[in-house]
Amino acid sequence: MATRRSYPAAFKLSVVLELTQSASPPSVRALAQRHSVTPSMIRKWVSIKTELEAAVNGSGGQRKLGSGRRPNASIDTALLQWVQSQQQIGKGLTDREMQKQARVIAAAQGVTDFQASNGYIYSFKQRNKLVAPSTAAGSNKRRKVGPAGVSVQVSQEATALGNSPVQRDCMFGIDIGLKNVKCALVCATTGNILATSSASIQHDANLQESEQSVANILLTVLKAVQALPISLRGCIRSVGICGVMHGIVWWRSDAIPQAMSELLSGGDPGIATTKSWPWSTYITFLDQRCTPALLAKWRAKIQLANSTATATPFGTEPVEVCSSTSPIASGYGLATFAYVMERQPREIVGFDACGTIQDFVAFVLCEHSTSTQNCMDVTDAFSWGGFDINTKTWNPHTYVDAVHHDFNTIVNLKYSQCASARPSSTHAADGESSRRNYRPDGNSCSSSRPAEWQTSVPRDGRSPVRSHDYNGSDAGACRSQSLAHLRVKRRFSFSISHGFNGGGRDAAEIVSW
Repeated sequence: MATRRSYPAAFKLSVVLELTQSASPPSVRALAQRHSVTPSMIRKWVSIKTELEAAVNGSGGQRKLGSGRRPNASIDTALLQWVQSQQQIGKGLTDREMQKQARVIAAAQGVTDFQASNGYIYSFKQRNKLVAPSTAAGSNKRRKVGPAGVSVQVSQEATALGNSPVQRDCMFGIDIGLKNVKCALVCATTGNILATSSASIQHDANLQESEQSVANILLTVLKAVQALPISLRGCIRSVGICGVMHGIVWWRSDAIPQAMSELLSGGDPGIATTKSWPWSTYITFLDQRCTPALLAKWRAKIQLANSTATATPFGTEPVEVCSSTSPIASGYGLATFAYVMERQPREIVGFDACGTIQDFVAFVLCEHSTSTQNCMDVTDAFSWGGFDINTKTWNPHTYVDAVHHDFNTIVNLKYSQCASARPSSTHAADGESSRRNYRPDGNSCSSSRPAEWQTSVPRDGRSPVRSHDYNGSDAGACRSQSLAHLRVKRRFSFSISHGFNGGGRDAAEIVSW
């Protein structure tokens, strides 16, 4: 509800412009709640928009500069140039920082009555299309201007932490969607979201709507990560990743590290589309290449094979395989893989690994280089189709009788209970004691340790398992012998460890660790 009876014409006009000129305008009710006015007020202001514009443009001597009247063009230009220079180096800016810089510019230009009020900054961002998406009413988020194409929000709690000499542990999460990459930093102590970023994935015009450029996705992940405050990124203790299921991407494992170095070098802006990369196009769940007739043929074969088949998982009583196997459909990884193998095999010649997009991003972040290090969580495996939830493997009647390929030989599956560890007083790499890490067991069980952090965190399928670092003697007592060699891996502006697998939960769920 409204808290005052009269408002300046500049304020009324700014609300009207926000409703009528925004790329994605909010509803009248949402806009009213945001500005603590009534919906009827906004409707009235919209009806007198012309009068408001005339009042604002003709009221130059009624208010102090920066407090609602026409903006000073020279200050606006200088401030915009400064904001853009900060964006180019990946720095996000709060309203307070822009106010401070605006006053510095005004003083340098000899303008003494410039206030750089909140209203001026609001209008400045509106004029130059710098406004990030607004948060819900009552949120303690502070909007920031991030790099071009990225929206960033930093909470007041995070601002206070940034000014405090005592740092808190943070959890970091990445969500890779169809059109956006979103990141979140969560305080391990309070469970509150400290900062978020969202970046749009640029669609390659040469691809179909159901396909995406993997290079563009990787660059978007980089942009979203770098937009977050550096001070908070230095406090990360755990990392979670999730993304769209069902889709599939192929890659050549040993060529990934070199390709990533070239992609992230930042030399050529068009390198994502002009260069041939050691990975395929990302085929999403929207793909419809598998026709209904082809799917019907496969399903008939599967149903026939499963009609008499039973399985005895883990020594339990036999159960019907058909009832526990996930279905196949166009756009599902198993169906897409089978179609390509049958009709377009040349498209994946030379690739030795495949997975969902989050599996590939995890593979990249960990700087893996062999196909045996590629892992998929059983949740994503189930989403691909033909996966038996009881035996935790792809149903042989699906891949043998229908799609004619053994998926169990392609992807290493990971479970949430497959890690073990015991504490050690000596760090394996540099002798520092009692640093924690989170590691998986299995084919990829070594962990890289960020030198400046107290903890390193891999992802183990759906959930990570907490353990400690090892010395040489401790490693021998564990199921994996490779833990005695810890290495530091760096990618995307933060460190991460081997075993960081897709199909997991995001940072908000990591709080429960």
